[in-house]
Order: sequence, then structure tokens, then C-alpha cells
Amino acid sequence: MEHCAERDKLKGEAAQALKDIINFTDRLLKAVSTLEPCGSLTPLDKDLENAVGSKERAFGALAQHCKEHGCDVVTEQKMADAIAK
Repeated sequence: MEHCAERDKLKGEAAQALKDIINFTDRLLKAVSTLEPCGSLTPLDKDLENAVGSKERAFGALAQHCKEHGCDVVTEQKMADAIAK
């Protein structure tokens, strides 16, 4: 696979955003299951919304980088060339 440090960084940011979504979703599920007042869910809901927004931005940045830099195209072509040999 063609190494691209920027792509690796962006993939790491996308992965972290997904982990944050899992974390906030888990916390929100636990909060819904308790007898806490409904108002206590609002901060967690905002955190989840922000995490989803971060995920969207991270995936968008990754897609834009791959489109502009062509690092995925290079990787795919090298794999195809290796198979053809």
C-alpha cells in the first residue's frame, strides 16, 4: 500500500470521531435508562450531535484529500499491477 502520512492522519481523525460517537451514544443510552430528569440528557445529546458533526468533517476531509492527492488511486493501481504480473 502506498504510504501517505496525511491520509493516515486523516484516517486516524475519522476513527477517533467514530469512537467518540460510540462513547457518547453509550453514555446517552445509560442516561436514558436511569431515573434522572430528562433535562440531564440535553448536554449528552449536544455532545453526540457535535461528535457526529466532527465525524462528517473528518470523513469529508479524508475524501477531499484522497481526491486531490490521488493516494487511493495510486494504491489501487499498484494492486492491479501486482495482480496482473
